[in-house]
Amino acid sequence: MTICLVIDDNNVNREASKAQMKSLGFEVHSCVNGKEALEFCNHVYPEIILLDWHMPVMCGKGFLQNIKTTYDKNSKPFIILCSATKSESDINCAFKEGVDDSIEKPFNTEDMKQILVQHGFI
Repeated sequence: MTICLVIDDNNVNREASKAQMKSLGFEVHSCVNGKEALEFCNHVYPEIILLDWHMPVMCGKGFLQNIKTTYDKNSKPFIILCSATKSESDINCAFKEGVDDSIEKPFNTEDMKQILVQHGFI
């Protein structure tokens, strides 16, 4: 079963994302910030990561910069920016740092499914 990691400091968003990904057939884990997620990734390899951008302790950018030391470019998880940010500079920065796709939250299951089908996960 494909492992998905949801990284979001907001409990409501995190639980909604987990439920949606579970409904699509994924094994889902979650973390509340980038630092916790990096520790998780040292022990478990998630194939898909849903990443919030604005979080305390370690934000999305910090996570992306640090995940590069955990995985090489060819083995890194597929990372989807899931953020309410509308800042073009934040979104551009996320892609520059290694995000593979993005979706605005709150997102619906069908929109997420479309991204996952497009990239061969479903």
